[in-house]
Amino acid sequence: MTSKTAPMEKEEFRSCVAALEERVEERTIQLQKVLNMLRKRVSSSLDIRMILQNLKSKSAGGNACWKQEDLHQILDLSLNRARAELKCQPKVFRHYGELPPVCCQSAQLLEVFMTLLVNAVQSLEAKRELSILTDRLGDDKVRIRIIDTGRGMAPDHVARIFDPVLSQDPLGKGSGLGLWLAARSVERHHGEIEVWSQVGSGTRFTITLPIGQPDAPEA
Repeated sequence: MTSKTAPMEKEEFRSCVAALEERVEERTIQLQKVLNMLRKRVSSSLDIRMILQNLKSKSAGGNACWKQEDLHQILDLSLNRARAELKCQPKVFRHYGELPPVCCQSAQLLEVFMTLLVNAVQSLEAKRELSILTDRLGDDKVRIRIIDTGRGMAPDHVARIFDPVLSQDPLGKGSGLGLWLAARSVERHHGEIEVWSQVGSGTRFTITLPIGQPDAPEA
């Protein structure tokens, strides 16, 4: 005795397809939420590392880590770590000038540069490009500029970007304590940090550092 299975009616088939599409959409939304959560965790972990590094530096003594360092090596290491942190490979243009060794605490500057680079990469969209420029200013200063071609920021956000806020910013920039701590580290190096940004045009961070440090012990 044989039996035949009736073919699925077109309406029933369409109903099944619609149900599958709805499930796929729900899963996509869930995955996006997970991705956003992971991005927040990455930013938070960076903030925590910077806090620990700053505390470690203070506990070791103010003059313990001052050394003559190659800023380009610190920048390259920061860039490699930032790429690994975000699993992103932006196109990077390095325009390095001739710099003398700079007296600094390399661990602190490593975190400063990494914070700026992570923020720059986070702001990038389709055009994943950023530039790192260095040059010497006169006899006693050097300048580092990190420029991205990302979304940019509104003036009100730029005005509070170095505030010690704890909430995740929707633009992805200035979240947590990262930039606030970065600014404090630059100040401890008797340097300056500035930001320029425009919505749709990108963001530029500029750090100016003295070549020598009045607080550093003599070699």
